[in-house]
Amino acid sequence: MQINRVVSQLQKRPYYLFLYLDSLAERDPQLVSEFADLQVKMYAEFASSRLIDFLRASNYYNLEQAYNVCKERDLVPEMVFLLGRMGNNKQALTLIIERLGDVHRAIDFAKSQNDDDLWEDLLRYSETRPAFIRGLLENVGVEISPVRLIRRIKNGLEIPGLKEALIKILQDFQLQIELMEGCKKVLDGDCAELAEGLGKKQEGGFRLSGT
Repeated sequence: MQINRVVSQLQKRPYYLFLYLDSLAERDPQLVSEFADLQVKMYAEFASSRLIDFLRASNYYNLEQAYNVCKERDLVPEMVFLLGRMGNNKQALTLIIERLGDVHRAIDFAKSQNDDDLWEDLLRYSETRPAFIRGLLENVGVEISPVRLIRRIKNGLEIPGLKEALIKILQDFQLQIELMEGCKKVLDGDCAELAEGLGKKQEGGFRLSGT
């Protein structure tokens, strides 16, 4: 029996339609590629915990339609993913910050987008929020300088765990220095060995026979 015909017959039994399309997708996603928009609605209604996996795996659904479906059901993580996929990075970051309040997810999102404007938005939002400042301090890396963040901390703002976070930054910085010094020693040793070998070859004579 053709898939289109079965889908048509199951329109009045949406749960069974969901099970049918889901089973086909597990066998071969290509079989139900034309029903991707319908599957988004089905997952949102009957298996919302699996929707994010479907959104990540499929390239056949309409992004805006999928976003509207998620917005109607207030599925925030899914909305964040779709906004990122549509290129609306600032709006996605705003959702993470204001709706999820998850500093680690905000940091991961900013890292994945490699956009300095997003870091600036995150820093600006964090200026008066101790939990976000500490989270940033504990996760700073090559993407953002700790000095850039510390300078934005307002006078008098209490940040629980600030001392521990700063100690960790200093320890990480010291570790970087030690690694750089270790690499320098290795390079210096290699250069000396190569220079010595080159000198021996230059000083070594060799005989040429006349013709």
